[in-house]
Amino acid sequence: PPPALWCGLLGGRLLVSLFAGPRSARAHVLRLCQQGAAGAPDRAPYWAHLLGRLAREQPHRLAGHAPPLRELVEAFAALPGPVASGALLALLPLADPRAGAAGEGLEDSFVLALRKATFSREEGRRLAALKGVLHLLLERTRASARPPPRAAAAAAAARALPAPAFAGTSCSQGPGGSQALRAPGAGAAVDLTGSLRRFLGHQPAVRRALYGGLGAAAAAVGGDLVRLSGELLLPHLARLCAPAADVAAGGCPLLLDACVSREGRQVRLVEPAACLLACVLRVLRAAAAAEPEGEVAAATAAAGAHPDRRTPLGALRELFGRVCCALASPRCSLAGLGFPAACNLDAGCAEGRANLLRAEVALGALEVAVEAHLCGAAAAAAAAPPPGRAGAPPPASPAGEEAVRELLAKHAGLEEMLANRPKGAALGRS
Repeated sequence: PPPALWCGLLGGRLLVSLFAGPRSARAHVLRLCQQGAAGAPDRAPYWAHLLGRLAREQPHRLAGHAPPLRELVEAFAALPGPVASGALLALLPLADPRAGAAGEGLEDSFVLALRKATFSREEGRRLAALKGVLHLLLERTRASARPPPRAAAAAAAARALPAPAFAGTSCSQGPGGSQALRAPGAGAAVDLTGSLRRFLGHQPAVRRALYGGLGAAAAAVGGDLVRLSGELLLPHLARLCAPAADVAAGGCPLLLDACVSREGRQVRLVEPAACLLACVLRVLRAAAAAEPEGEVAAATAAAGAHPDRRTPLGALRELFGRVCCALASPRCSLAGLGFPAACNLDAGCAEGRANLLRAEVALGALEVAVEAHLCGAAAAAAAAPPPGRAGAPPPASPAGEEAVRELLAKHAGLEEMLANRPKGAALGRS
């Protein structure tokens, strides 16, 4: 490593040790962090790294220093792009409700700074803001699902008493109800939800990161975050689905043309649909994992077998299942997907580059459909049980080995077409 890197890391280690020493030195270290983060761009990352170490290792010693920390968070939008991202992500642990006095009053500052960064022109700053929003929403959901010690003790005492005949709570008052994300921090939760909705209209790179982070967060905590994810993803997936009549005729269930923008010779991917489908699958599997055991058969529990179409999550299950089953249908051939034998895949022309991007989306969608059929999500979400058979498993076809073979055959056929494309053509898988 270069000497400058060693010097920067050594200086950070010395200041961390100093911060753990006399109380009078802590304010001086934080002032140095403020000045260094706003100073020379080549040295600012070291100060961001120092802030991260202090937030992770000594959050209790940051208590009582909320004003300078709040100033650092509020100055996020004025810092250079890479430094702003590093400083924000370094201080995010202080937004955890478990940080106690160290993070007192910082959550509102974080939400305000993230909202400003959402409208930044720099893609890197938007990506940092997205990571911050997902982190805050994840911690808020975990905090709402974790009752305070006194409440837990009271609940344990209440459970020890005989319950009256009229005892009961509505679904909106329960631990997984609609109030879980609203108290405490109701305003912050609403702002974070609005930020996620705005991210769905940002650049493809930001949406790709949103799909990956939202799916991982929903799988990690479940509950209200799964329902929120269903509300966010349903209209976005519905806009990419082809009309039912076209799908029944053997056409592609996804509007691949809507994923690619072509203006003259300029061709670009505007919707990473494969990442969207992968996110939907993770959300649906997280929702199924939260279902009570014994409510559905083991073969269908991984998919949420019986969607309630009146809820966004149930409608998302049904829509996703239709897409995966249509992709696995023998009627939907490669030509139906939009790739006939004479398909132009020459990267030297705009039409060929557009077809290459459509092929990238189609390959990713086929891979997600294979995963969905292997875990039983596709057929279970698409098949509604007849009345009186709420626990019955879904039909064996098309969600079986035959469907997986059909999907893999299409994937192999499309890969072969791409392998035999004219020289100079390129496929940038994302």
